[in-house]
Amino acid sequence: MKPNRSENICNMIKGNKETIKNCLYSESQYTRMDAILWATYHKYKDYDIIERIIDLKIDNEGGMGYSVGNYAIAALDILNIEKYSGDENSQKDLISNFLPTKEAAENALKINSGETAQQ
Repeated sequence: MKPNRSENICNMIKGNKETIKNCLYSESQYTRMDAILWATYHKYKDYDIIERIIDLKIDNEGGMGYSVGNYAIAALDILNIEKYSGDENSQKDLISNFLPTKEAAENALKINSGETAQQ
């Protein structure tokens, strides 16, 4: 049975590298964006992960104002692989605000695992 997006997100938040690697090749741009985010959050610099993120810099699919490529550029900057030298304010803002806090990651895990975020 193929995992759904929430299962994949939970696995990525928990740091499952195999899920992240697989999701970097997903047909869904949102899943690719999630994979880039969580690979960066966990500071994964494995060769195959970085090479795929580099490939995704030219991916123009996306939503909510950003493309997969924007996420890839932000990740590479944050991971100190390729520093962003452009002057687009939206890209600079994305880099500055890209990573969730530990609390936000824990809340996302609760939401995607079906737990309530209430105390």
